[in-house]
Amino acid sequence: MVVVPVVAVIVASFVHTTHPLATGLVHGKFELTGGAGVTTRPTPLGGLVTLAPASPSLSPITVVVDSSGTFVVTLAPGVWSVSGQSPQYVTSTGPVTCRSSSPVTVRSHLVVTLTLTCHAKLMTKGIGQAS
Repeated sequence: MVVVPVVAVIVASFVHTTHPLATGLVHGKFELTGGAGVTTRPTPLGGLVTLAPASPSLSPITVVVDSSGTFVVTLAPGVWSVSGQSPQYVTSTGPVTCRSSSPVTVRSHLVVTLTLTCHAKLMTKGIGQAS
């Protein structure tokens, strides 16, 4: 069994929006850094990003992310944890789940910009393949 250490980081900033509903907008990037064959620049990841609310009255939202690694989602205000999986980042036992080190806070009428970064340390067969 291969153990791949993963650390995910969220970088967030807020911008005011005039959206009429009491929701917030999340503009995100999903990317991979580190590992053999990966440059120092982050590599965009396609896959699924899941935002799970801290509030039990809300349901998790899963967003399909294309190969550009970018996504946009409208969410209810609150605190959301973020995780992602990509077919570009797997081990011999299956997909690796990258988790944010801290939650993102969504506020009404604001845009949150976040980056979910998977840090690969033992990648040896190109992007997303561990030996």
